Amino acid sequence: MSSVAQRKGAMGKILMWGILLLLILYVSTCSYVSHRKTTGFEAVNIGDTEREVIRLLGKPSLREKPGDQPYGRYSSYACSAPCSERLWYENALAFVGEAWSIDLDTDQRVINKSRWVSP
Repeated sequence: MSSVAQRKGAMGKILMWGILLLLILYVSTCSYVSHRKTTGFEAVNIGDTEREVIRLLGKPSLREKPGDQPYGRYSSYACSAPCSERLWYENALAFVGEAWSIDLDTDQRVINKSRWVSP
């Protein structure tokens, strides 16, 4: 076998292993984000403050106010009274849409929470 053919074979193996490694990293990172957000979401209780929600889940991906269009990727209904703001947390890495929403009242306390999965 010529050295050119050997180099092509070696490069092909390196490329294959690189792609495999990237896929493994992607799937594990997506799973980590999902697990971390689900764990934080489960720790949120009705009556918790916005500050506690942000401590558990981090900065929201989106803030929805009454009168805003609902976040159509997941929800068909908008934040409306007694909801004064809906905090959205999205797993942007997920192949299927995955998000968590937290509804706050006028005192910035949790009144509802939902997990959303969209095909």
